[in-house]
Amino acid sequence: MRDEPRAARTGTGPGARALVVMAAALAALAGPAGAALADTSGIPAYKTAGTAVTGTAGSTDAPAIKPGGYTDTIGVGDRKYYGVDLDDSSSAFISAVAAPKAGTAVGYSDGISVSLQDTNGNSCSLGGDASFGAAEAARPISAYASRRIVKDRSCQEAGHYLFLVERDSAATSDPGDWPIEIRFVLEPGVEHGATTAPSPSSWSSATPVPPSGSAKAVTGGTGFNDATELGAGVYSDRIIPGQTLFYEVPVDWGQQLFTTAEFGNTEPKDGATSTFASSGIQLDVYNPARGPVTDDSASYDGDPAEVALGTAPALYANRFNTTDSVGAMRFSGRYYLEITLSPAVAAFIDGKVSFTLRISVKGDAVAGPAYIGGADSPLSASGGDGGLAGGGSALRLAGFAALGAGTVLVLSLAVWTVSARRRSVDAVR
Repeated sequence: MRDEPRAARTGTGPGARALVVMAAALAALAGPAGAALADTSGIPAYKTAGTAVTGTAGSTDAPAIKPGGYTDTIGVGDRKYYGVDLDDSSSAFISAVAAPKAGTAVGYSDGISVSLQDTNGNSCSLGGDASFGAAEAARPISAYASRRIVKDRSCQEAGHYLFLVERDSAATSDPGDWPIEIRFVLEPGVEHGATTAPSPSSWSSATPVPPSGSAKAVTGGTGFNDATELGAGVYSDRIIPGQTLFYEVPVDWGQQLFTTAEFGNTEPKDGATSTFASSGIQLDVYNPARGPVTDDSASYDGDPAEVALGTAPALYANRFNTTDSVGAMRFSGRYYLEITLSPAVAAFIDGKVSFTLRISVKGDAVAGPAYIGGADSPLSASGGDGGLAGGGSALRLAGFAALGAGTVLVLSLAVWTVSARRRSVDAVR
């Protein structure tokens, strides 16, 4: 079973699932040509960071990568290998971000898949994948693979391994190359005999009272590397149809992240023949290793609309949990919010759309795992960035991570669980 499949939506029940299916069907009928409705020429490209590298189609001559960041491109149908050397005590997390230019024609199932393998081609985990989904909007998408140190599991030995990135694209999609960005992070092992608190079977899924007051104007970044750093509070921004904006929010061990994005009403432009965009608004949450946590989407027709998400507490022991969005909450550190406005909205809206972000970080911070030698996780709020570029110092992150506390109202884990989506991330069981 996958350890951390693509996370479930917050909406549950037959009605919510029916709406999702209907939205996907409508988007499929519209086809990727909807992306051409928006003038995306003024949208900044994803800001990459890292050393240029060229992956190879053959595994034997794969370029070696070390912990840090790398950039490459990937074409339709490409399979690209990269060589990694691992010790026998650290867990490894390697992500790939695909960032086609805004306005690029993409289909529902277009995307990337990643895996970490030994030199015999055996997978260290089931790998992860990411696709553009019902919105069919070109935006940064990320998936990761991992090698986790667990007794009697595969790939535990020190040695040479292979990271593989593959691209899937429909015949009707844009055939151009996509920029990709690779991040390789090593997490220290835990002290021998150390124990970590088990992942709870239930916790508070009650959304805290959203923060209120005047919104602070901010401008979201183009991706993970220049994401705008936010703490708990109320923020306002504006977005162009076809654009994607990124924000980062520090979350410490034991804390939960709750986010609501409220889109305002807009006047339809003259001559608009359609005033409805299925999956017009998309919200994705990624963990500090750039693994997908959860997502939500909503249609947009120019009237007020919102998307809202909440997470499980960030706990080390969550990596042993096979439930979708729980397993992905295995780190403390910077969590990323990705907001996309479908290019199809340009069919009936001129200019930018205003929206408000309400962010809560719920719960008191708890002790993290006992890493070997007293080391801190490279992904934690108080540790380094593990090669993951991002705004803000560790000191500032620790300050933000302390924000937010709430009363625990225990609800069943089942409230959080719905059917897994295709874009699942790597299993490391």
